[in-house]
Amino acid sequence: MNLLLLLSAVVVILSIFFVRISKKSGIPVLIFFIGIGMFFGTDGLIGISFSDFSLTNNICSAALVFIMFYGGFGTSWKTARGIATEAGILSFFGVVLTALFLALILHFAFSFDFAYALLISSVLSSTDAASVFSILRAKRLSLKYSTAPLLEVESGSNDPAAYTMVLISLSLMNASSGINILDIILLVFTQIVFGAGCGILIALAVSWYLKRKSIPEGFDSLFFLAVALLSYVLPSLANGNGYLSAYMCGIILGNIDIKNKKSLVTFFDSFNAMMQILIFFVLGLLAFPRQIISFWKTGLLIAVMISFVVRPVVVFLLTTPFKARFPQQAVITFAGLRGASSIVFSIVAVEGGASDAIFSITFFVVIFSILFEGSLLPHVSKKLDMIDESEDVMRTFTDFEEDDSVDFLSFSVEKNSRYEDKAIKDIEFLPGSIVGAIKRENEVLVPDGNTVLRYGDTVVLGITKNKIDFDTGLKEEHIDSAHKWKDRKLSETGESGMLVLLIIRGNDKIIPNGETVIRKGDVLIYSKRQQ
Repeated sequence: MNLLLLLSAVVVILSIFFVRISKKSGIPVLIFFIGIGMFFGTDGLIGISFSDFSLTNNICSAALVFIMFYGGFGTSWKTARGIATEAGILSFFGVVLTALFLALILHFAFSFDFAYALLISSVLSSTDAASVFSILRAKRLSLKYSTAPLLEVESGSNDPAAYTMVLISLSLMNASSGINILDIILLVFTQIVFGAGCGILIALAVSWYLKRKSIPEGFDSLFFLAVALLSYVLPSLANGNGYLSAYMCGIILGNIDIKNKKSLVTFFDSFNAMMQILIFFVLGLLAFPRQIISFWKTGLLIAVMISFVVRPVVVFLLTTPFKARFPQQAVITFAGLRGASSIVFSIVAVEGGASDAIFSITFFVVIFSILFEGSLLPHVSKKLDMIDESEDVMRTFTDFEEDDSVDFLSFSVEKNSRYEDKAIKDIEFLPGSIVGAIKRENEVLVPDGNTVLRYGDTVVLGITKNKIDFDTGLKEEHIDSAHKWKDRKLSETGESGMLVLLIIRGNDKIIPNGETVIRKGDVLIYSKRQQ
């Protein structure tokens, strides 16, 4: 027991140490997590004997549930809704077409048995959320044309489709007398309908409960862990897709008002990091480098086919109807990283009767993808002029937090504005902000709550940078090119009871008035009075 605890502590400490090295070197940190597992594994220096595919499948599948749930929970729907249709098509049809195209190439060009080729292709058909999130966050890749949220939603939601394809492929491979097309249709139907339906219903039930009851202090994190597990288990009992359910449940709960959401986000961020360390360490521990190297030719062939032939064709085919620009399509193509989910699905395939070779081949492809595509994605994005300096990719995530430095903003008290002739204590400012000084004619006043603002005053307001407390009931509205408020004055929005407290415009923060014009890219921070 003590040795197991010691091993756990050493692995976590090493992983955190390599996070710093990853940021400096540009090598995705997930490679280091896998490397630690290999170091401790049978072929590594420590030499821990571990070859239990069934146990690995159980551990990694459980960890993947939380990664999927938090992938949805951390998605900012306000940022992502503009690309939801395109991301959904990439997520579902991208997986199906990737599996079919790669299988056909392997079968007709390289003489693979079709059932086996389809199984390998299905295992590798989804892009990996953990890999994509890690690179977008670590490198702060703010991409043009809403590409970052598109990649985030695609990679976060396409594992369920890949899992379904793996089940179909296993059924095809193990069917001695052919497979009934009705069985496939029923399998797809139950996987999607029961999976999505259970996730939505559980999220709505939890939302309804939270509006009426509060979770005992200190137990809210445990409550949401249980909800994540429940969202996976219930549809699985009915042959539904548990991963899809967990993702749908997470995305709904992550975009509603939840008490103590900041502490939840902090907990889940750490817990999700632990799950990533666990899943990649265990997979590395299971891997036998000598076996993986023995399949390097097959692995390299498949990696090249999927990265430079299949993925580009699928991306261009599915995004062209949305009038996507070539640089954006190229970046989406290059961001098709394979990762932990593919390796987990290869273990499912082995458990389902496939040879161990599929695990080694998949492992090689994943290492190639993370090392080659993952390391070069920031450079490719810059070369294609896809970096948007005016945006912050972290706003793609609902768990976005930044440093505690203070911004000082000033504004003038206009005639007949909501500030004129009111005491500071009676004015609704942004929660957490403070009136630092008032310039009145040639005098600078140090105010208190009873100080009354007058027409012509210049008010200096201190706001803690990017630490806006949404637990106080604040909401935010992202203005895209199709938003109905774009290019309108605040007074012309027609929203009764809405009080806009702050506008974030690029790197600037604006205290608005009724004459302030709303621009594309603005983020409006507002409160909503009950009518």
